[in-house]
Amino acid sequence: MGLVTRFTHRPDSRPNFRTEVECGWNAADVGGRKLLRLETYGSADRELPGKRSQSLELDEAGARELLDILRRTFPGLR
Repeated sequence: MGLVTRFTHRPDSRPNFRTEVECGWNAADVGGRKLLRLETYGSADRELPGKRSQSLELDEAGARELLDILRRTFPGLR
């Protein structure tokens, strides 16, 4: 797991999913800092389905940057 400190546009890395997975989230204050955790769980065809696979954590600055990326990518979002 890691705290995302910067997003970098990578035009050479195109989106392409292999399986659909669930993403859980939780928010908490950690040392006076609000953090959002996103974590995905193994798909049904994995050896351990439902096991946490990857996690990312965002603080307010990371969330603002991600929100900007989401709005540019999906202009219909508010």
